[in-house]
Amino acid sequence: MKKLFSFLFIGLLATIPFSCNDDDPPPPEPIYAVVRDITGSFNNGNGYTISQGLVLNNSDVVLVYRKDGTDGGNPIWRLIPDTWYFGDVDLDGFDDELDYSFDFTINDVLIYAGGTINFNDADVPASFKDDYLNNQTFRVILIPAFFDGKPAVDYNDYNAVIKYYNIDDSKVQKL
Repeated sequence: MKKLFSFLFIGLLATIPFSCNDDDPPPPEPIYAVVRDITGSFNNGNGYTISQGLVLNNSDVVLVYRKDGTDGGNPIWRLIPDTWYFGDVDLDGFDDELDYSFDFTINDVLIYAGGTINFNDADVPASFKDDYLNNQTFRVILIPAFFDGKPAVDYNDYNAVIKYYNIDDSKVQKL
């Protein structure tokens, strides 16, 4: 019995140096997505752009959604770039389109409205400008490029994105 105990004790001691390795890196800190709201108007004075300074890492991914009304009091978010097709908005005889898009650097995000509509045309109805150019709200989501290897999410689905990245969108900072 003493021999068996001795062998077990020696076997236990032999495994200790291999199971306690101080060179192992600590687990990574949690990485969180950041959400910000930007509200502004597109007009001739700003070149039909809305710009907002942000602090990004080189590897961050930026998603931008435009608030497109509400449903039962809940906001409807549409991923941009997004194109809207209209009939003859500025009465030039052609069907028109409105494009929302954006670009970003590590310092800012630039959201712009464009397309085939001449926004400066006097015939563009004020209701069109109110609905699509004035006081537009955009939700910007900054996602770390390395998240944790989870499966991909459908970025077109705002609710899927906030669930996937565990975002509390009831506390969004307004810029």
